Amino acid sequence: MDSIKLKYECDSTERKIYPLDFLPSLEDYPGYYDFSVDINQSQQGKSSCFFSKVLKQVFIDMNKMLLINFQLSGDVTGLFIRALPVYASPDFSGIPVTRCTVHSVESDPKGKAHSSGFCNCSKYENVGHVIRSQSSDAQYYYDDLSRRHSVLVPLRKLQVGSHSFPIGYYFTCKTSCPGGMQRRPINIIFTLETACGDVIGRRVLGVRICSCPKRDMERLEKDYPKGKKRNYEQPSKKIKYSPSCSYSTDESDTCFTKLSEEMNDLSKILLEFNEKVISLSQIVNLL
Repeated sequence: MDSIKLKYECDSTERKIYPLDFLPSLEDYPGYYDFSVDINQSQQGKSSCFFSKVLKQVFIDMNKMLLINFQLSGDVTGLFIRALPVYASPDFSGIPVTRCTVHSVESDPKGKAHSSGFCNCSKYENVGHVIRSQSSDAQYYYDDLSRRHSVLVPLRKLQVGSHSFPIGYYFTCKTSCPGGMQRRPINIIFTLETACGDVIGRRVLGVRICSCPKRDMERLEKDYPKGKKRNYEQPSKKIKYSPSCSYSTDESDTCFTKLSEEMNDLSKILLEFNEKVISLSQIVNLL
């Protein structure tokens, strides 16, 4: 890998993996490349992604794409963008954001991804990663010290006349999942990094993953003037938004359908678990 020949130099030809900080910084830092994010979510028909200008927060359904245009100035060759989920509250900032059992059991039914003390998520469809990228070049990392999962995407040469690099992300768990995020608000820290692993830019984006993005956004925006929004939910002030998001008028029916489907899926999982417990009990009785 080529070294960075601008302001930042790297003597190594291989990317170093530095341990993540136990308490990652939530301070915006545009840096040398004037690093910033531009949210531009445009979909045909019903939209499952909304950005609140009031809350400076994204509301998105699980497994739906969040398209972010990262804007930089200068040559981006050899640079990387890491996406790291963290809890917004200082009370939980030292705790890694993890997936719930209900959603992770689909890819890792026996819970073997971390059973050996090491991360083997790559063998189980990256089961431990809450945020993932649709980029074919995405690299998934696990930090042994902080126990945090993150996804890294290398930047390629920008297209002629373009000053932004689009990356699609999606989330594999919901903010309300018991045993996972448990309704604790999260931020996504996007860091611009060199081939040596040095952070040279940072942006923070608040995200809420839910079944009814529009409904939740409107409810929280309504409560915002009343002072119900917590002080620790302070997203980046440099987030740009291109208002091309389409709003659906029948979201209530859609939400009800989604919730019904989720309840059915949960019932099936619990039924299968109960059958396994019964089978195990029968085996024990035979011994």
